[in-house]
Amino acid sequence: MALKYEVTVPPSGISPAENLNLISVTPVSAYITWNKSPEMKHISVKFRISCESKDGKAHCLSTESCSALLKGLKPQTEYTVTVYSKQSGVKSIKSDIKFKTIANQERCLQDLGLFKHLNKKMSSTSMLKISRNTIYKQTCESLKDLPLYRIRKLMWCNVSSSCASVLDKKTGLTEKVNPLDLTTAIFHCSDPFLQQTLCSKMSQCQLAVPLLLPNCDTQQSTLMVWAMRDIVKTFKSYGTMEHSVATKPMPLVSFVKLGKSSLSKSSYLNRIVSPTGQSNDTFVHYNMECGDVPRKISDGLVEISWSLPSGRTHIDVFQQPVAFANLRGDIRMFETQLSFLCQTSAAVFVFTNDSEKDVSILTNNEKTSKLHMVVPECNNKDGSYSLVRRKNMSVDVIIKAEQNESEFTTTLCDKIAYIIRKQESSKSLESMTEIARKNGLLVDENCSECDKGRMLSNNILTGIKDITKFKSEVLLCQGQAWKEISSLEREKCQLKRSGREDIEHYKSHLNNEVTNRRAKQCGTELSRYITYFTEGISKKGAERNYFLKSLRMSLDRLTQEKMSELTEKFKTLQEHPEKKEEARRIKLQIPQCSLGLEHFFREVGQLYESACLSPDSQRAKQLQCLPEMCAQLLLEGYPLELLDGDASNIPLKWIEDIFNSLSNLVKHTCVISVVSVLGVQNTGKSTLLNTMFGVQFAVSSGKCTRGAFIQLLKVSDSFRRELKCDYIMIIDTEGLKSPELKDQVDSYVHDNELATLVIGLSDVTIINMSMADVTQMKDILQIAVHAFLRMKEVGKKPRCLLVHQSVGDVSAFDNNCLDKQTLIEELNGMTNAAARMEKKKDDVFFTDVMDYDPVKDTFYIPALWQGTPPMAFVSAGYSDAVYELKKALISALKDIRREKHDLFKFWQMTKDLWQAVRYENFIFNFKNSLVAEAYAKLCREWDKWEWAFQKEMYDWSLEAEVQISNCGMTDTEFKVPLLSEFMLEASEKLDVEERKILSSLQLYFDTQTSHSYLIERYKEDFKNNITSLKRTTKASIQSGLQVAIDIQNGKKRLRMIHITQSQAITDKTLDLLKSVKDRKSGVRDEVLRKEFDHMWTKTKSEFPCYELPKKDVVIDAFQILQMDLKTYPGYIQKVLIEEKLPESQEDHFQNVSETVIKAGENLIFTKAGQKADYKSEHLQELLHTINEELQKHDIGWILEKVVRRMSKNNKLLQMEKALIDGVLRNVTDVVKSFINRPSRKVRNVSEFIKHICRELKLILPDDAVQDLMIMKSEFYKRTGEFASHLKDHIESPYFKEYVLNELSLGTLQADYVETRLRSLNPKPQDILFKSLFGCGKQCPFCQAPCEAGGSEHKEHFSTIHRPEGIIGCHTGNTKVLKTAICSSNVMGNGTFSSKETGRKSKPYKEYRRFYPEWYIPADSTIEASAYWKFFMVKFNDQIAKHHGLNPAIIPDDWKALTKDDALKGLQKAFRKVTQF
Repeated sequence: MALKYEVTVPPSGISPAENLNLISVTPVSAYITWNKSPEMKHISVKFRISCESKDGKAHCLSTESCSALLKGLKPQTEYTVTVYSKQSGVKSIKSDIKFKTIANQERCLQDLGLFKHLNKKMSSTSMLKISRNTIYKQTCESLKDLPLYRIRKLMWCNVSSSCASVLDKKTGLTEKVNPLDLTTAIFHCSDPFLQQTLCSKMSQCQLAVPLLLPNCDTQQSTLMVWAMRDIVKTFKSYGTMEHSVATKPMPLVSFVKLGKSSLSKSSYLNRIVSPTGQSNDTFVHYNMECGDVPRKISDGLVEISWSLPSGRTHIDVFQQPVAFANLRGDIRMFETQLSFLCQTSAAVFVFTNDSEKDVSILTNNEKTSKLHMVVPECNNKDGSYSLVRRKNMSVDVIIKAEQNESEFTTTLCDKIAYIIRKQESSKSLESMTEIARKNGLLVDENCSECDKGRMLSNNILTGIKDITKFKSEVLLCQGQAWKEISSLEREKCQLKRSGREDIEHYKSHLNNEVTNRRAKQCGTELSRYITYFTEGISKKGAERNYFLKSLRMSLDRLTQEKMSELTEKFKTLQEHPEKKEEARRIKLQIPQCSLGLEHFFREVGQLYESACLSPDSQRAKQLQCLPEMCAQLLLEGYPLELLDGDASNIPLKWIEDIFNSLSNLVKHTCVISVVSVLGVQNTGKSTLLNTMFGVQFAVSSGKCTRGAFIQLLKVSDSFRRELKCDYIMIIDTEGLKSPELKDQVDSYVHDNELATLVIGLSDVTIINMSMADVTQMKDILQIAVHAFLRMKEVGKKPRCLLVHQSVGDVSAFDNNCLDKQTLIEELNGMTNAAARMEKKKDDVFFTDVMDYDPVKDTFYIPALWQGTPPMAFVSAGYSDAVYELKKALISALKDIRREKHDLFKFWQMTKDLWQAVRYENFIFNFKNSLVAEAYAKLCREWDKWEWAFQKEMYDWSLEAEVQISNCGMTDTEFKVPLLSEFMLEASEKLDVEERKILSSLQLYFDTQTSHSYLIERYKEDFKNNITSLKRTTKASIQSGLQVAIDIQNGKKRLRMIHITQSQAITDKTLDLLKSVKDRKSGVRDEVLRKEFDHMWTKTKSEFPCYELPKKDVVIDAFQILQMDLKTYPGYIQKVLIEEKLPESQEDHFQNVSETVIKAGENLIFTKAGQKADYKSEHLQELLHTINEELQKHDIGWILEKVVRRMSKNNKLLQMEKALIDGVLRNVTDVVKSFINRPSRKVRNVSEFIKHICRELKLILPDDAVQDLMIMKSEFYKRTGEFASHLKDHIESPYFKEYVLNELSLGTLQADYVETRLRSLNPKPQDILFKSLFGCGKQCPFCQAPCEAGGSEHKEHFSTIHRPEGIIGCHTGNTKVLKTAICSSNVMGNGTFSSKETGRKSKPYKEYRRFYPEWYIPADSTIEASAYWKFFMVKFNDQIAKHHGLNPAIIPDDWKALTKDDALKGLQKAFRKVTQF
């Protein structure tokens, strides 16, 4: 805003004040200066100043100096200042100046859209939220967009964040704000933790951060110590050092301005703090974009930055770290800030021009010895500076004179270097707090929450004298104890050391060992330091944040100090070969001296896990609230350790309960998208995530990520539907190919496990590689390919983004030996090699195992730092490239079609993946709960599709059979349709239904619902099921139609016989009547009867005999059975021929024979009910049924269950009565419809009956047809009357009772339900059995039934396997039942022998060589077969007696199982689980 002023010059009298000048103005103050007239220079004169606003309020004061500071003004108010001189009571003519105070802070915040945050501060969590604007909005439409835009830029470490101009699209005008005003406004509206984050990000960009934050409304400034505590700098000064700028003592050099200066102090500061040959805009200066915009609220702001040595003397400006402060505004307006700087600085450089200024502020200051005047030129012939000489000031003056910018910068640097070399001591920022308070400054740490939080933190820190000792004495539940438990748990899964010991007893021993160690943990006394920690995280809001932040920063500082000490000692020892062993010992200590928040959370997690063994204990009650606290911290943006990097294990109970609490806190089904990053150590994975999302994963030296950490980022409400999730979960992992693990034999196993876990959990995985190291690229890709290949085996195909970091220039990749085409060839080669290692087909391409587009999904990111560290800043090219990567990542998440995980399913997936990793069983199929659930859902859908298919075809076949049965119903002649005609139509109908079910299957997978992508591999099995279903249905229809046609052909033959013989008898009878009639004499009745009997006998004798040929069913059966027996081994034939059975198996064979006989009776009963002629094919079908029954269980139990259920409360009777009501209703409706609208096509009763049968799909009994045939012709044609009589008859109350009696529904007999069920076709019990029984195959070891859906699957599996002793397996000579379970055997070192192995012992691990169609997942958990373990414990003696063997020796942990455990095991195995 332009300042307006005018001066009135008096015509005569005492000379007035001259050259009134408005030096500076704030919302509540103004500083003006003037000069005496030349004739009054040596005369004592007083000046009277009056400042008056338009409302008439005036401020008056007197002074002898030529300047005045006007205070207590109102913001945005016009004032007129009158100054007149006074001598001996005589006044001069007044001099006037007019000005307007600038807008106050609130008005500025309103313009920037931040006023609502003045009280309700912005937080880090809110700034990390994912929204459309944070991803796609890269321009500002108004000033109100600027603050959030700048914060986002800072979060991405983008150095262009200082831009503060906006183009108004409506007016075409550009609105600007000074970048310093924007910074001041943002910091005033941010909470302390966001301020800390912003300072850290600004420092990474080498931007100056606020040291003293002014409030122009209250005229008070705040020392920002807390905000800078998280700024950690690494530099080389007498060795490599890493320190927080808040705690590291270093000299402070301040730059201030007095009045106006033609020299830009900020520009010179930028040159001073920048290394040689490098120029950074660390401090905002006039020549920057928007730097010339008048400041409104940032006058009085003191910024700070640092110049740090790199250890290279030719480029380092200073050989030790130096802090530089820059005060904005005229020091005469900010005496408090100047006083503070003078007391804390090694030197204060005052930039000014030579003029008659009021320099009393300098002469009154106690620290004038620290002042150095910086002026553009000398103004005296002797080279002195008149102002200093006139005031007799002992101030050093630095004159630019004829020096150019570079030379003068060198002069200033030399002066500063000289000053700091002479300085004896320096102050740290935190030590300046007392000076600040004495000067009336506020300190950002002066709040009760901060005091309490830091006090709790200090309670813990006081106990840490030695990190290694503290960890061994206080953190007792982790370290070696946790590693031992992890090792035991891994051995429980892999059973590598089981030897020849009984596998179940060995597992029981391992379980006891784990339990004992957990009990030992639980018995450990809770350290007071852990109590302090749990007390700290139980606090609410800011106090908890202050506690955690303070503790983290302090622990990082202690860790770094210890690591630096050991590293320097190691380097020294390396120079002495004779001390090699000591050097190795020191090297091993370096990783052990790391201590961070993760160690404390890990400890409470282990305490919680052990306490859960005794849920009613005092310890358990004391710790039960911890998961909810950690869940809340996760929502607030704190990372959670998922995988412990030290023990390489996941504390399952601890993490599960955190997810339980997390689900309760979000109050709804929380859907998440998961993003992870994989890469070699020290390739910038954590930095990449920090830059991309604004998070703060550990990146400091010595604090590389170990294990895997997760962090939640909330998705804004407006972006949820588009992104299809509520949160984005990011997973940061430790580096692969870690130097710490390179000497370990199984380091590759560790890397593969980590990659498999992370890739398996992720929707999108970023593979991070260094462009400079081709070997490293191949290593990381090889590991990733293995993991992606394993995911493909379970139907998951995650999205992959390849990131090449440290790209030198645009053409770097094209010039690299691995160009795009070569890279793809390399990737395909790696994939083929991995496939061979995983024993899969070797013609697999890279894009087959992961969703990867070489063009869209490959990114090249420049080097992170621009310049020479430690003064380098994050390059704009890096942050821009990461931003493009982020956009691609979000687009990839949006493009995911499969169903995303909610918290429950994510955790289930995590557990199953980790279980697969620990079992070294990466192809884990149905032990994956999500796969099992998805497969079960598909099976349920398949049941619906199958039933719809069968119902449609049943209805069609029923209609066809009705058509066949009613063919020629009332005609004297009729033609029976050919089977081929119907089967042609049936084939067309089957093709239509097949396409429908195939379409439903394809749609199910295309929509990606219910995690269908996980079971893609079983899609072909279900297609085969469809083909099989079509084939069997077609055969069934053909059989049924053939029966119907055979019956009709028989009826046709019978009718033709009846017609022919009736006609013959009629003719003979008529001849007899004619002969009798022709006789003239009468015939007695006896004679007539005798002649008729003679004629009848003679005529009958002339008829041909139609007796059916007799068939010897017994001979047919014997011949068919004899042919079938040829396919069986000789032993079975011998037993059957000799009719001798082993006595020990007589009961077994008796049971089997009864089952077979019952199945045969069922089939014969069914065939007899069809009223069809006997065929030899019926015997073939009976034999096939017998063979099937010999391989499967009896279905009688299903029938028994159905009978019991349908007998309860007469359910079947009620159902049938309801059906009768429906049938009568339908018949009545059809008859009424005909009466109301008669059809012209129906000309007689016969055609009416046909019409009724066609409409209702009924078959009319033969006797009813005969009754119609003998109707009188008169009534035969009165269709309407017949229909009316029929309607009345059906509606009669007696008719229903008559029908019920005819169907035997009036009374319920004892065996009525079973008889009725057996008479139905198809039988309900058969349908149920087919649905439950599946393919009928059994596990070759324990005979557990296959549970795969349909009958045409390629691979058999069973959810629960059984102890082999249940089926009579026993040890050799001792005859003791075995407790081994095949799901445990397949991962142990045991052997088996069978017919398939030639009775030779083969390792269980190689079972698929002999049973390739069976998949037996390795599982040693107690829950896996808890039901059968409980069963064997309870019935051990009975099982032994049944098999004539000795009882099994039961493992100890089996004996502890209860009935509830058994039922829970069943529920868990069959996934009858509820969500959180």
